[in-house]
This record gives sequence, structure tokens and C-alpha cells, in this order.
Amino acid sequence: MAELKKKILTSALENALGMAALYGNLAWHNFVGIYSAEEIEDALFEKINSRELQVARSEKNGRLIHVLSEGYLSGGHTRVVERLVAAGAGVLGQDVVVTGLLPGVIADRLRQHGAVVTFVRATGVTAIAELGRLIGAYTSAVLHIHPDDISAVLAARLARQAGTRVGLYNHADHVFTFGHTACDVVLEVSIYGRAISKKYRPAHHWSFAGIPLDAPAAPAKSGADEYILSSGPAYKYDFREGGVFASLLVNLIAATNRKCLIVGPGKLPPDASNELKELARVGLLQMEGEVSRDVYVQYLAGCFCYLDSAPVSGGSAFPEAALAGKECLGLTNPIMGYSPADAMRSTSVDELVRRARNLSGDGLDPLHRLISEVHDPKQVLDRIERALVDGTVYGIPFDVQIGAIDSEFMQKGWARNQRLDLRGRAGESLSLANRAAVLRLLWRTGLMGRVRWLRLLQFCCDSFAFRRIRGDGAADVPKVVLSVMRGKRG
Repeated sequence: MAELKKKILTSALENALGMAALYGNLAWHNFVGIYSAEEIEDALFEKINSRELQVARSEKNGRLIHVLSEGYLSGGHTRVVERLVAAGAGVLGQDVVVTGLLPGVIADRLRQHGAVVTFVRATGVTAIAELGRLIGAYTSAVLHIHPDDISAVLAARLARQAGTRVGLYNHADHVFTFGHTACDVVLEVSIYGRAISKKYRPAHHWSFAGIPLDAPAAPAKSGADEYILSSGPAYKYDFREGGVFASLLVNLIAATNRKCLIVGPGKLPPDASNELKELARVGLLQMEGEVSRDVYVQYLAGCFCYLDSAPVSGGSAFPEAALAGKECLGLTNPIMGYSPADAMRSTSVDELVRRARNLSGDGLDPLHRLISEVHDPKQVLDRIERALVDGTVYGIPFDVQIGAIDSEFMQKGWARNQRLDLRGRAGESLSLANRAAVLRLLWRTGLMGRVRWLRLLQFCCDSFAFRRIRGDGAADVPKVVLSVMRGKRG
């Protein structure tokens, strides 16, 4: 990383931008103790200024713009932006600018809430100038960016120089991200992220924003249908013999005499414990794959309580179940502090099972009120606006068992894995010559053998299709890919 940083600092702007994006991608996916890169941001901004790429100071339009690297049909940054725009509809003027892909259905929903959705289709220095001018017309801006989106960061810094107030919504609070030199305030979303910032990032003005969540609205089913519900992707569960979730679930079903429905993994893996396989055979454990939002809400309405995944927490599904009025079960873990709902966690399997025996299923008051206040989209938007407009500082209004949080947890896991994660899009902004230079660097430093061959192939391949895919959604993807395959690159 040190050699790559040196090349960034000494290269011409166009090459430096591509290598900086690679640096950000590597630091994002490989936990080597790097969580910010102020020196790189400063050096690139100095190169930008030498080109006289400035945004003229002008009267601001009184609106807030969300800067989004890429949108998805579910989860991630997209749902946060959607909920914030919906929360301010008719009250606060909000728009969205996208530097990459955004599904058309998401763009339409944003427009229905009064947002103007703009796409920046240019790349490199041209994109920075175009995006900087656009952001510079707004009173305030919030960055919802991929951690390696250096172009959006430099554009936001140009706009900030012209008087726009900029906030970095800290989606990437647990990993590296660019953006700290471009913002007036870091909008924190968790105690864990704040712990990372205090330990690894330079001192910066910050304020708590929180994660906006919608309380699922569905009528509760009769008690006869009640079961334990859990949801999350397969990698968040340890179903193996002796695994923490396997042990937890076997004891929980025995103690409560209720079946469990797990949504997401689809089926038990071949190495699942024999006890879990037997529970599935007799109908006390039901496995389902991904389901629609409407179906999931119905499952949530009918459950007796919600069980978090383990050893990796299910994220926002835990507080979302609490918002639906469900009592929640889960274990403390090294990465938590995103919600007051974490107060419902237990420190051991035995403690969790004891608590499960005493659940009434009657709701969460008074904790439910605090969870609602923290996650209510209108209150999250108000905290963001106040932090940007008048500098109000909001502390984190809840606490967790701090001893359970481990700010080095991700680094320890990566060190055990001993794999260098080189994502395909890491080479997207690099010329062929620069990609070759990176491969030589990996070979010279002995890191080549730590990269999975498929990742290496993706990195080496021509990224033309990735650079061309821009616009309102995935509809253009087959056409672009086919044109590349046929050699029609015009």
C-alpha cells in the first residue's frame, strides 16, 4: 500500500485518480488498519486546483442533494437515501445525483417524492468538474458513496470550497473510506463506527445521524401461528456441529417448544449439525431463500419473537423487528452499537435461552419508544439537516456493552484468512499500462499468490463494459456486454 500511495502522490492527475480508486478499493476490502487517506485526498485536490477546476461561489438553491455512487434494488445506501427523501417530501427540497448505476424503479420512486434525479455519465477529471458544479448549486450535500469513490470526494470538496455544506454519511464506518477532507461533518451511524473513527481516523467534527428504518406495517396473526423468525444471508450463520448458532438454536427450540423459520440461506449446508438436520426433518426448523419485502413483512407479523443470526449479526433486521413490536433475541458481538435494540442482546447462549423462556410476546415498551426515535426517518433527516445547516452536534443517544465491541475485529479476521481481495471493479479506472504496473507490484512484493485467480482475471480483463454501463438501470447491460463481445465498441 505504501508503494501504491507513493505512485499516486507522484503521478499526473489522470493516472493518479485511477490508482487512488484502486488504493481505496484495496483498503476497503482488505483490513490492514487503513481507515482514511487524507494525504492522498489533499495531494489530488492540489493537482485539481493546479488545473484551475474551481466552482464559482453563487447563491445557493436552498435544497439538499444526496450524492450516490450506485443504487441497488435492496439494502445498502439506496434504502437510506430513499427513506430520507420520502421523509422530507413536501418539507425539505431534496435531489439525488448518481455517479454510477441506479435501477429505473428506484429512480422513479425518488421522483415521486419530488426529487430531481441526475446522472453524471462522464469519467475522470471531466466528471469531477461536472459533479462539482452540480453540487455547488446546493445549500448542502450528503455523500452516500462507495469507499473508493475518489472522484465524488474531490467534486464535493470543490463544492464545499464554493460554500456548500457537505456531510459524509458514514455508511462505511467499519471499513476504509475516502471523504474525510471533503466534509464539514461526519454523520455517524453507530457506536462501533465512532470507536473506529476515534482510534484510526483523524479528529473531525462529527454528529450522530442514525440509520432510518421503516416500521413494518402488517396485522399480527393469531398466536397459533407463532414461531421464532430469523433472517440473513447464509454466511452470517454457523450451522456446523459445535457452531454458535447451531448450539443456540437447538437449545432455544427445546426451551420454547416453538419451531423456527430462517429466511435467506435457502437450505441447510451439507456440513450442518446432525441435530439441526433432525429438527428440519421433523418440521421444527424451516429454511427459506430470499423472499419479497411483502412476504417478509407477513412472516415478521406472525412471529412470536425475532432471533438474530450468529456469529455475524443480521444488521438492520434486528432493530426493524423491534420496530414491528417484536421482542428480539441475539448475542452480543464485536460489531454492534447501531441501535438501542442491542440492549436486548445476551452475553451467552445460556443467558439467551433463559430470557427466551420468560418472553411474553407483548412488546417492548419503554425501549420501543427509544428505538423509534433513533430510527424514525424524519428524525434522522432532521438531525442531518441541523448538523449541516447550523452545526448542531448530536451525541449517540443510547449505549451498549462497550466491552463487547472490538475495533480490531475485522483486521483479526482478515489476518487469519491471509487472502488479498482484489475486486474486479478495482481496475475499472486504470489504463492497461497501470494495471500491468499493479500486477508487477503484486509480483515483486510476493502478494500475487494471495489473490484468488478469478479475482485476478477480473482485474486484468478490459473494463470497457463497466465504464460504459451508466444510466437508469440494468436494461442497458445486455446490449453493452453483447457489443463488447462482438467487438463493437463505438
